[in-house]
Amino acid sequence: MSQVPLTLGFQLDINGYDNFMHVNLPVDEGLSAVSDARRAVASQLRSWGVLSVLDSAELVVSELLTNARLHTTGPVQIAVTTIENGVRIEVKDNAAHAEPTANDSTVEDTTGRGLTIVNALSADWGVERDKTGTGKTVWAELSLGESA
Repeated sequence: MSQVPLTLGFQLDINGYDNFMHVNLPVDEGLSAVSDARRAVASQLRSWGVLSVLDSAELVVSELLTNARLHTTGPVQIAVTTIENGVRIEVKDNAAHAEPTANDSTVEDTTGRGLTIVNALSADWGVERDKTGTGKTVWAELSLGESA
């Protein structure tokens, strides 16, 4: 196991392995945790040598985490895994009731573009409900060779 070398504004629980990274975000950090988590994921992808999706992965992490922080109140977890020919990003939260959907935003809207961005950058994305019914995981898969 290798720890991701970062200086963050708070303590993230980060575990990085050869093909898997897991980050627990503190509940009380709110949206301020998004940039730190994004940097942690980027650092891990660099350590794996997965550079072709780095920019896209940072945007996807930002959008999924921001959605989780805006629409839930509990802890949020991020998992990043290398998969065949790509990377899978998962954001787990405790809001089983919230169904994330890509919206048709207008130029006047200040929110609502996140999942449209995720859809544009990802080879595939979706939502998996927790088996206990207490949460969900929103995931996105990025194909190597594709970039933002």
